[in-house]
Amino acid sequence: MPHLLPKDDILKLIENQVIQGGKRENAEGIKYDFTLGSRILKSKFKVPIDATKLSEIEKADLFVQPGEVVFVLSEERLALPKDIYIVLVPKRKLSHDGVMIMGGLSVDPYYQGRLLIGIYNFASSPFHLIPGKKIVGAHFYQLRDDEINNAIVKPGNSIDDFPEELIRLMEKYTPISTQGLLDKVTNIDNKLEDFKRKFDDRDTWFDKFQTKLDMQERNVENLISGLNKERDNRIEAEKELGSEVKIFRAELKDYSRINYNKFVWASIVGAIVLSFVIWAIQTWIINKNDRNMQSPQNTKQSTITVNIDSSYLNSQQRRHDSINKVK
Repeated sequence: MPHLLPKDDILKLIENQVIQGGKRENAEGIKYDFTLGSRILKSKFKVPIDATKLSEIEKADLFVQPGEVVFVLSEERLALPKDIYIVLVPKRKLSHDGVMIMGGLSVDPYYQGRLLIGIYNFASSPFHLIPGKKIVGAHFYQLRDDEINNAIVKPGNSIDDFPEELIRLMEKYTPISTQGLLDKVTNIDNKLEDFKRKFDDRDTWFDKFQTKLDMQERNVENLISGLNKERDNRIEAEKELGSEVKIFRAELKDYSRINYNKFVWASIVGAIVLSFVIWAIQTWIINKNDRNMQSPQNTKQSTITVNIDSSYLNSQQRRHDSINKVK
């Protein structure tokens, strides 16, 4: 199995330039603490910058804001032989500050260059980037002869700066702060609560609407029932009215027939009585004329009277004949 190198062997690695620019005080126990270099790739700057060349105003932006990722290079440089590989160990203190180390946590044999480290701030306060500050620990392992992979090809180029693809990525990168995430989550919660309230209101409205709809349905049923009863009552009333009309017509017919018979008999009786009266008057007049004709002194007067009476008698005779025709 690979052999974990203690402090003394790590110091020898510093002396042999396996850890170039290494600090003896950073070797302790069974690990070495790599420090933060001056080369930093931050989205605000868009391109890699050297912290030592920034103005004091620009240095005020050397923070990893909440929710932001910043890439840094280690101050130390590695030139690993074929029998040494490294396992990186994030420092516990950084986790206490709300910082997480991103990227590969192992370094293969033959690696040449600086460590490329991603720093993500998941805390609610900014993390200050200070060149020279310890950033990540490393355990060095030495392989036995039978564990060495001779097939591994030694890289031709060292890694001393940020890759181009990573620079292009950071040019388009927009940090999302935890506060922003919290605001968005809060906003989503508010929207969900509002949606729930509207949904509850809609359910309440639907229940009220259903209740009113049921009430209207009952009213319509009652109205239809009332109309049906009214129709039946009208049909029954029309039947009764028809029966009463038939009875009234029959009674009216009987009454008309009876009154007609009475009228006919009354007319006959009246005609007879009138004929008798006329006959009596006529007889009286004739008798009177006869008496007047017997008195000489009244001859002239009687003649006039007779003429008048004859005219009257002629009219009465014609009337009598008309009545007789009617009979």
